[in-house]
Amino acid sequence: MIVLRACLTIDPAGREIFLSALREFVDHSRAETDCLTFDVGEDVHALNRFIVLEVWATHAALDQHEKSSHVATFKAKIGTLVTERETTQVYTVNNVSTL
Repeated sequence: MIVLRACLTIDPAGREIFLSALREFVDHSRAETDCLTFDVGEDVHALNRFIVLEVWATHAALDQHEKSSHVATFKAKIGTLVTERETTQVYTVNNVSTL
């Protein structure tokens, strides 16, 4: 299992444009084969800072996702709205347990 975590902050003036593009992006991503989870949350302490958490069955599935047209479309729509972006982290998970 592959987990991707990304954080980005957007310009508040473009919030509605960002959210519209994000909804479309999430819907397309969740429909992809081998997408196990695709969630986005807003930081409760920092308005307009969003955390993306994706879980993919395989690294190949993540690679295919990254090459998809909806990823390119999303990046094009939000490119000028992003004011800060942390380095995206990708984790390979070999074991999962519950609490």
